[in-house]
Amino acid sequence: MRLPAFALSLALALVATGPALARDGDVPSCYAANKMGTAAPAPLRSVFLLIDETTLLSPALQASAWQAVAPQIVAGTELTVVRFSAFSQSRYTSTVFSGVLEQGVPESERHAISVKKLRQFDECLAGQRGFVVKKMQAAMAQGFASASGDLAKSDVIAAMSDVSVSVRAATAPEKLVLVISDMLENSTIASFYERNGMRNIDPAAEMARVRKASMLADFGNARIWVMGAGLIASDTTGQKAVYRDPIRLKALQGFWADYFAQSKGKLVDFGTPELKQSIR
Repeated sequence: MRLPAFALSLALALVATGPALARDGDVPSCYAANKMGTAAPAPLRSVFLLIDETTLLSPALQASAWQAVAPQIVAGTELTVVRFSAFSQSRYTSTVFSGVLEQGVPESERHAISVKKLRQFDECLAGQRGFVVKKMQAAMAQGFASASGDLAKSDVIAAMSDVSVSVRAATAPEKLVLVISDMLENSTIASFYERNGMRNIDPAAEMARVRKASMLADFGNARIWVMGAGLIASDTTGQKAVYRDPIRLKALQGFWADYFAQSKGKLVDFGTPELKQSIR
């Protein structure tokens, strides 16, 4: 996306001036930069993108992930990108991008602001969106590029519990979560693998293990989408054909639907691997 020269230079200048002009996160505030005399309106939505570094996505699935995310980059949205894998091999859950795409000045207040300041402010908002789009693309590309099928463990459950703290704390009235992961746990809590393939799990028995380990989460009534469920590394690399048994996929979906329900979240769609419902 090509940004207007003024908006681009302003975005770069704001980054250079440091956090004093920025809201919490990685996106400079147009309200602060243009000295609007009022704080930016609070976000209407919080969107969390969680990328599993143990899940390899084909270029087509990576493109599909961006198509799901791009429509969420709208004014009034707080955006967060988190990478996770296993708490070993120098890997850990980390936030790679966080910021707010601000709303414009309400129409009822625009008449009290000079035409010049409004023009500069509106140009800044246009540049802010372009800035966020590029940051989101870079964060996703970084997450996909760092993915590896060689990681010994996959702490999906622990990562969900960890990230849910931030989701619950978000103050926006609407909370959306997209998890890009095979959702195949392989940890001290449980293992969903069998002979390099997917095990036919008993959802109730696995949930009992989760409760025993005190690993339920609290997503603060967020709606949750999952993409990439049940993917095995060779599905993407093409090294060996893998049959993904629909019965096992259904059991996997049943476990995660129960897990999220008991963790104050609602599983809207369980993509195996593609999403069947758009995020909205």
